[in-house]
Amino acid sequence: MVVGLTGGIGSGKSTVAKAFESLGVPVFYADAVAKDQYRDPHLIQLLEDHLKMSLTDTHGALDKKALAQRIFSDSKAREWVNGLIHPRVKHAFRAWQDSLNQPAYVLREAAILIESGAYRDCRAILVVTAPENQRIQRVMKRDGLSEQEVLKRLQSQWNDEQRLRFATHTLSNPNGEDIAPKVLALHRQFLELAQSL
Repeated sequence: MVVGLTGGIGSGKSTVAKAFESLGVPVFYADAVAKDQYRDPHLIQLLEDHLKMSLTDTHGALDKKALAQRIFSDSKAREWVNGLIHPRVKHAFRAWQDSLNQPAYVLREAAILIESGAYRDCRAILVVTAPENQRIQRVMKRDGLSEQEVLKRLQSQWNDEQRLRFATHTLSNPNGEDIAPKVLALHRQFLELAQSL
């Protein structure tokens, strides 16, 4: 059984994923796998050709900041890049699933789980939420971005209201709150759901 885990930037979905991992649940970090794709020189060349801009730094690696600035201010470019990356991530997820030894359920963590259509493969969808002002502060601190840069990224994603329409389960993650009891309760629910299938 696949449980999708999503939430807006800075919601704390990675922290939630790690809490599930500590309970022995296998977690596929789709966003990390997507980032790994950008190490492929062939992909970087495709991006440069299509976006008509230089995207390599002095070492020949992808200039992530330049790509981020472009895709978070150009929705057509963002859709095209996502269309290039999502099939690769989907393939990696299938290979990862095949390598596992039949766990009761797995988590598929992704920022744009719903927007990408990946939610369709999930039996349950867990949406992590947090107050927007806390999310902005978390991302500014974590990524060293300005408030304006974080707001641009927030605006490029769906909001919580849109995500929650697809949610089968939710987890509120305000600052300073111990999420362990919430994760444990959800883990029990997912085990029951997996056993009922």
